Amino acid sequence: MKSISLLFLILTALLPQTDGKSDFEIEIVYVTSSKEVQMKCANGCAWTDLSFTLNSRKTVHVNAFGMTESMTEGNRQDEKLADFNFTVIRKSRGLAFTGNKGTKWIDLDFSCRVDCTRKLTQDGVFF
Repeated sequence: MKSISLLFLILTALLPQTDGKSDFEIEIVYVTSSKEVQMKCANGCAWTDLSFTLNSRKTVHVNAFGMTESMTEGNRQDEKLADFNFTVIRKSRGLAFTGNKGTKWIDLDFSCRVDCTRKLTQDGVFF
């Protein structure tokens, strides 16, 4: 019986630990002709749709409550939502993201010559 308990404790310690917060999943559509970014949050957000135009000098912060002016604005806690914050900027060939909070990544980018769609989660960008 002791060996079963010990095995259970070891397996529990090896499993990924979560803080009880939800993960997030966002679909990103980048329309290159108008420089418009459209986001749909499928999980972990208070919002479902966001869209904004990025000029070459604009940085947008996004968190579970929507677009913010800074990394700390809108950091209210809600147990049902993911606790994340990232920035997005336009690069010459696509978009670049910086994970400020609640992501396993620091910097991500992807090229997009024509309109494209990607999925963004706390783990990274997926096609």
